[in-house]
Order: sequence, then structure tokens, then C-alpha cells
Amino acid sequence: MASIVEFKTRIITDVVMFLSSYFPLFLILCIKDICIELGRVTFIVSSISFTVPYPIWKNPVWSLGFLGVSLVSLIVGYVFIRNQFKDTSGQSVYIEDIRLVKSDMLNYTIPFLVGLIGLDYTSWPNRAVLIVFLCFMFSVLVKQGAIFFNPMLLFIGVGHAQITYSIVGDKSVDNHKKKTYTIDTILKTNTLLNSGAVRKLEKIFGVSILK
Repeated sequence: MASIVEFKTRIITDVVMFLSSYFPLFLILCIKDICIELGRVTFIVSSISFTVPYPIWKNPVWSLGFLGVSLVSLIVGYVFIRNQFKDTSGQSVYIEDIRLVKSDMLNYTIPFLVGLIGLDYTSWPNRAVLIVFLCFMFSVLVKQGAIFFNPMLLFIGVGHAQITYSIVGDKSVDNHKKKTYTIDTILKTNTLLNSGAVRKLEKIFGVSILK
């Protein structure tokens, strides 16, 4: 019988993964905050003047701030994951069973619809609602261990899977049978894995990476 391996991701990992997953929402809100009428520049060419509007944000600290933090989180996550997959170090494990986990798109689609319909940065109540919502979603995802249900990972070729594995060369002292463990991990979406494969498994910052 496989034992469930539970491990705690570090808070910085949870925050980076969470903020990067909501990049589309912050992008939508940033676009909604643009007011073209507020910014205009006049050019004079050959005695002919013409005015060109340019985008200016009504609430730049909020719109560009959230978008910038989310974008940085996305870039940091991408660089971290890419470098980890390039590294071939890790523990050799024998894949007993593997199950790909589909991202729960409902948890992310609803916020985007809310952003499209009525949420913006124009008033303090709206800003408070957004912050409360993000704090609530972050707490729920961390408690459920679903922080890696991140649809943005698919854009960088990374998926989420639950594997049952045994350590190569490891046997129980009592019954001389290999111990098996079940764990959530991330892996490349183009990786072809079947039961019986031998792979490298590494855990860093609380993230289990199957190489």
C-alpha cells in the first residue's frame, strides 16, 4: 500500500505561484483602467499639427502595481522551473503509477469574468473587494494543497501530476519489499511517462519536480 507523502511548500513559493496564476486577471484590470482621453500629445510636421492620444492610467499605482508584481512572479517562476529541468540532479525513482491532474479552470475563469464585468480600481470598495478575494483564494488553495493548479504553467510547458513511486535500490528491512510513496509533482507536459519508467525526482523550496 502506498503511503501519502505530505510536504509543506514555502510561503514564497506559494505567493509566486499564486500571483503568476492571476496574471490574466491583472492584465484585464490594467487595460480597463486606461483612459485615452486623459493623455494627448501634439506633433507639428511641415506646419501641420496633429494630436495623437496615448494611454494613461487612472490609477497607475494599483493597475501597474498588481500587473508588475504578477508579471515578475511569472518570470521568476518560469526561470526557476526552466533551470530546474535543465539540472539533471535528483533522486532516482521508479514510477509505479502516474496520473495527470487537470487544472481546475473554474477557480480561475470566474475571477476573470468578474474582472470583465464590473471590477476595477476606481474606488476603495472595489480595491478592498479585490484584496479580500485574493486573500481568500490564496488561503483556500494553500489549505487544499492546490497551489500548483496554475493554468499559466501550461504556457511554459509544465503540467501537474500525482505519482506513486519507489526509490531505486530501497527495500523495507521487515519484508524486503520496496516502499512506495504518493506525491504531487510538476513535470514537462511533453514528457512521456508510463508505469515502470525510472526518473529523477527533486524537491526544492517545497516543490517536487519530476525530471
